[in-house]
Amino acid sequence: MTCWLKTRARIDELSTPPMDLILWRHAEAEPGEPDLGRRLTAKGIKQAERMATWLDSHLPDTCRILVSPADRAQQTALALKRKFRTVPELAPGATVSGVLAAAGWPDAREPALVVGHQPTLGEVAAFLLSEQDAAWSVRKGAVWWLSNRVREFFQGWPNSFHWRRSFASRCAVSGCFASQRSDTPTPMRPPPVTFIRGSEMIVRA
Repeated sequence: MTCWLKTRARIDELSTPPMDLILWRHAEAEPGEPDLGRRLTAKGIKQAERMATWLDSHLPDTCRILVSPADRAQQTALALKRKFRTVPELAPGATVSGVLAAAGWPDAREPALVVGHQPTLGEVAAFLLSEQDAAWSVRKGAVWWLSNRVREFFQGWPNSFHWRRSFASRCAVSGCFASQRSDTPTPMRPPPVTFIRGSEMIVRA
Protein backbone atom coordinates (compact mmCIF):
# COMPACT_ATOMS: atom_id res chain seq x y z
CA MET A 1 0.00 0.00 0.00
CA THR A 2 2.84 2.38 0.86
CA CYS A 3 4.49 1.75 -2.52
CA TRP A 4 1.21 2.39 -4.33
CA LEU A 5 0.66 5.65 -2.42
CA LYS A 6 4.15 6.87 -3.30
CA THR A 7 3.57 6.05 -6.95
CA ARG A 8 0.18 7.77 -6.92
CA ALA A 9 1.79 10.85 -5.36
CA ARG A 10 4.38 10.86 -8.14
CA ILE A 11 1.64 10.71 -10.77
CA ASP A 12 -0.20 13.60 -9.11
CA GLU A 13 3.04 15.60 -9.03
CA LEU A 14 3.62 15.11 -12.76
CA SER A 15 0.00 15.58 -13.79
CA THR A 16 0.26 19.32 -14.16
CA PRO A 17 -2.59 20.97 -16.05
CA PRO A 18 -1.79 21.55 -19.73
CA MET A 19 -0.88 25.10 -20.60
CA ASP A 20 -0.84 26.97 -23.90
CA LEU A 21 1.72 29.69 -24.53
CA ILE A 22 1.10 31.84 -27.60
CA LEU A 23 3.94 34.05 -28.82
CA TRP A 24 2.82 36.91 -31.07
CA ARG A 25 5.44 39.13 -32.63
CA HIS A 26 4.36 42.71 -33.18
CA ALA A 27 3.41 43.63 -36.75
CA GLU A 28 5.53 45.71 -39.11
CA ALA A 29 6.58 49.03 -37.59
CA GLU A 30 8.11 52.25 -38.82
CA PRO A 31 11.84 52.84 -38.28
CA GLY A 32 13.01 55.61 -36.00
CA GLU A 33 13.79 56.66 -32.46
CA PRO A 34 13.00 56.31 -29.67
CA ASP A 35 12.57 52.58 -30.15
CA LEU A 36 9.66 52.28 -27.72
CA GLY A 37 7.74 54.96 -29.62
CA ARG A 38 7.81 53.29 -33.05
CA ARG A 39 4.31 52.88 -34.51
CA LEU A 40 2.86 50.33 -36.93
CA THR A 41 2.91 51.00 -40.65
CA ALA A 42 -0.27 50.75 -42.70
CA LYS A 43 0.86 47.25 -43.70
CA GLY A 44 1.53 46.43 -40.05
CA ILE A 45 -1.98 47.47 -39.03
CA LYS A 46 -3.42 45.08 -41.63
CA GLN A 47 -1.09 42.30 -40.43
CA ALA A 48 -2.22 42.79 -36.85
CA GLU A 49 -5.90 42.85 -37.77
CA ARG A 50 -5.62 39.69 -39.89
CA MET A 51 -3.87 37.73 -37.14
CA ALA A 52 -6.18 39.15 -34.47
CA THR A 53 -9.19 37.81 -36.36
CA TRP A 54 -7.71 34.31 -36.35
CA LEU A 55 -6.61 34.50 -32.71
CA ASP A 56 -9.98 35.76 -31.51
CA SER A 57 -11.67 32.70 -32.98
CA HIS A 58 -9.20 30.29 -31.32
CA LEU A 59 -8.23 31.83 -27.98
CA PRO A 60 -10.34 30.85 -24.97
CA ASP A 61 -11.97 33.61 -22.95
CA THR A 62 -9.67 32.80 -20.02
CA CYS A 63 -6.51 33.59 -21.98
CA ARG A 64 -4.26 36.16 -20.31
CA ILE A 65 -2.85 38.73 -22.73
CA LEU A 66 0.56 40.13 -21.75
CA VAL A 67 2.01 42.93 -23.85
CA SER A 68 5.31 44.76 -24.19
CA PRO A 69 5.16 48.49 -23.38
CA ALA A 70 6.51 49.37 -26.85
CA ASP A 71 3.96 51.27 -28.95
CA ARG A 72 4.16 48.79 -31.84
CA ALA A 73 3.33 45.90 -29.51
CA GLN A 74 0.51 47.87 -27.87
CA GLN A 75 -1.00 48.63 -31.28
CA THR A 76 -0.71 44.98 -32.30
CA ALA A 77 -2.52 43.86 -29.15
CA LEU A 78 -5.24 46.47 -29.58
CA ALA A 79 -6.22 44.81 -32.87
CA LEU A 80 -7.45 41.83 -30.82
CA LYS A 81 -9.98 44.06 -29.01
CA ARG A 82 -9.54 42.25 -25.70
CA LYS A 83 -8.31 43.46 -22.34
CA PHE A 84 -4.58 43.09 -21.87
CA ARG A 85 -1.89 43.85 -19.32
CA THR A 86 1.28 45.79 -20.09
CA VAL A 87 4.32 43.98 -18.73
CA PRO A 88 7.61 45.97 -18.62
CA GLU A 89 9.58 42.70 -18.55
CA LEU A 90 8.42 42.03 -22.14
CA ALA A 91 10.03 45.17 -23.57
CA PRO A 92 12.65 44.89 -26.34
CA GLY A 93 15.69 43.03 -25.02
CA ALA A 94 13.61 40.80 -22.72
CA THR A 95 15.13 37.50 -21.61
CA VAL A 96 13.74 34.02 -22.12
CA SER A 97 13.45 33.52 -18.37
CA GLY A 98 11.65 36.86 -18.04
CA VAL A 99 9.05 35.90 -20.66
CA LEU A 100 8.45 32.47 -19.13
CA ALA A 101 8.16 33.93 -15.64
CA ALA A 102 5.69 36.57 -16.79
CA ALA A 103 3.58 33.91 -18.53
CA GLY A 104 3.77 31.48 -15.61
CA TRP A 105 5.06 28.70 -17.86
CA PRO A 106 4.47 25.80 -17.52
CA ASP A 107 2.29 25.73 -14.40
CA ALA A 108 -0.32 28.43 -14.99
CA ARG A 109 -3.88 27.17 -15.28
CA GLU A 110 -4.84 29.66 -17.99
CA PRO A 111 -3.20 30.10 -21.39
CA ALA A 112 -1.04 33.15 -21.98
CA LEU A 113 -0.65 35.26 -25.11
CA VAL A 114 2.61 37.20 -25.14
CA VAL A 115 2.90 40.12 -27.56
CA GLY A 116 6.57 40.93 -27.87
CA HIS A 117 9.71 41.19 -29.93
CA GLN A 118 12.49 39.43 -31.71
CA PRO A 119 14.90 37.90 -31.05
CA THR A 120 13.34 37.08 -27.67
CA LEU A 121 10.24 35.25 -28.93
CA GLY A 122 12.33 33.10 -31.26
CA GLU A 123 14.67 32.33 -28.38
CA VAL A 124 11.73 31.24 -26.23
CA ALA A 125 10.44 28.90 -28.96
CA ALA A 126 13.90 27.43 -29.51
CA PHE A 127 14.45 26.89 -25.79
CA LEU A 128 11.12 25.15 -25.23
CA LEU A 129 11.16 22.99 -28.34
CA SER A 130 14.86 22.12 -28.60
CA GLU A 131 16.40 23.18 -25.27
CA GLN A 132 18.93 25.17 -27.29
CA ASP A 133 20.10 28.76 -27.02
CA ALA A 134 19.12 29.91 -30.48
CA ALA A 135 17.09 32.68 -32.09
CA TRP A 136 14.50 31.05 -34.33
CA SER A 137 12.79 33.17 -36.94
CA VAL A 138 9.40 34.68 -36.15
CA ARG A 139 7.97 36.88 -38.89
CA LYS A 140 6.44 40.23 -38.08
CA GLY A 141 2.84 39.76 -37.09
CA ALA A 142 3.24 35.96 -36.82
CA VAL A 143 2.31 33.60 -34.01
CA TRP A 144 3.90 30.53 -32.43
CA TRP A 145 1.37 28.50 -30.42
CA LEU A 146 2.97 26.10 -27.94
CA SER A 147 1.09 23.57 -25.82
CA ASN A 148 2.59 21.81 -22.83
CA ARG A 149 1.35 18.29 -22.12
CA VAL A 150 2.59 15.78 -19.57
CA ARG A 151 1.42 12.19 -19.95
CA GLU A 152 2.33 9.50 -17.44
CA PHE A 153 2.48 5.80 -18.00
CA PHE A 154 3.87 2.72 -16.28
CA GLN A 155 6.65 0.67 -17.79
CA GLY A 156 7.93 -2.24 -15.74
CA TRP A 157 5.90 -1.13 -12.72
CA PRO A 158 6.66 -1.15 -9.82
CA ASN A 159 10.39 -1.08 -10.62
CA SER A 160 10.37 1.91 -12.92
CA PHE A 161 8.16 4.90 -13.64
CA HIS A 162 8.39 6.85 -16.88
CA TRP A 163 6.58 9.85 -18.19
CA ARG A 164 6.34 11.69 -21.47
CA ARG A 165 6.38 15.43 -21.93
CA SER A 166 5.01 16.72 -25.21
CA PHE A 167 5.26 20.12 -26.78
CA ALA A 168 2.94 20.78 -29.69
CA SER A 169 3.41 24.01 -31.56
CA ARG A 170 1.64 25.69 -34.43
CA CYS A 171 3.25 28.51 -36.34
CA ALA A 172 0.79 30.92 -37.92
CA VAL A 173 2.08 33.35 -40.53
CA SER A 174 -0.24 35.70 -42.38
CA GLY A 175 -3.12 33.24 -42.26
CA CYS A 176 -1.01 30.28 -43.45
CA PHE A 177 -0.57 27.64 -40.77
CA ALA A 178 2.01 24.90 -40.43
CA SER A 179 2.14 22.40 -37.60
CA GLN A 180 5.15 21.29 -35.64
CA ARG A 181 5.24 18.74 -32.88
CA SER A 182 7.90 17.63 -30.44
CA ASP A 183 7.52 14.57 -28.20
CA THR A 184 10.12 13.95 -25.52
CA PRO A 185 9.97 10.73 -23.48
CA THR A 186 11.86 11.49 -20.29
CA PRO A 187 13.28 8.51 -18.39
CA MET A 188 16.21 10.66 -17.19
CA ARG A 189 18.58 9.94 -20.05
CA PRO A 190 21.19 12.01 -21.95
CA PRO A 191 19.95 14.76 -24.32
CA PRO A 192 17.57 13.44 -27.01
CA VAL A 193 18.26 13.07 -30.71
CA THR A 194 16.28 15.29 -33.04
CA PHE A 195 15.24 14.40 -36.57
CA ILE A 196 12.85 15.82 -39.12
CA ARG A 197 9.94 13.89 -40.65
CA GLY A 198 7.71 15.72 -43.06
CA SER A 199 6.23 18.79 -41.41
CA GLU A 200 6.93 17.41 -37.93
CA MET A 201 9.98 17.78 -35.75
CA ILE A 202 10.21 14.70 -33.56
CA VAL A 203 12.46 14.67 -30.51
CA ARG A 204 13.03 11.27 -28.97
CA ALA A 205 15.28 10.03 -26.20
